[in-house]
Amino acid sequence: MPVEQSGNKIVVIRTEKGVVAFEDVCPHALWPLSGGTVRDGILECAGHCWEFSLETGQCIDVPDYCLKAIPMTVQGDNVRLEAPSIRSADHADEASTITAPAPTNAATQTSSHSEPAS
Repeated sequence: MPVEQSGNKIVVIRTEKGVVAFEDVCPHALWPLSGGTVRDGILECAGHCWEFSLETGQCIDVPDYCLKAIPMTVQGDNVRLEAPSIRSADHADEASTITAPAPTNAATQTSSHSEPAS
C-alpha cells in the first residue's frame, strides 16, 4: 500500500509475519516499490526485478543495496509511522497514522505466485 506523508512516499506491506514499511523507492533505479510484487517474504521491484527481503530490507541480488526501513508501530489494523524523516517542520511533534489493510488472502503473499505490493 503506497502512502504519502509530507511529500515522502512510503510503501506499507502486511505479510503473514507482520507489517513492514520502507521508503517507496528502489535504491537501484529509483522505481516505486509499491508497483512491485510480494512473494515468499520477498519484494520484487517492478523496474528491474531486483528482489529485497521484507525482513531485513537487504537486496538479494546485490547485498550492498538495502531498503530504508520506516520505524512504525502496529495496533490492530492501524500503522503509526514514527520516522522523523516523514515529519514536516510544521508538524515535528506529530507522527502519521495510516491503515494497512490485510490482504484478501494472506496465504497468497507467501505462496509461489506473486501479488502486487500492498
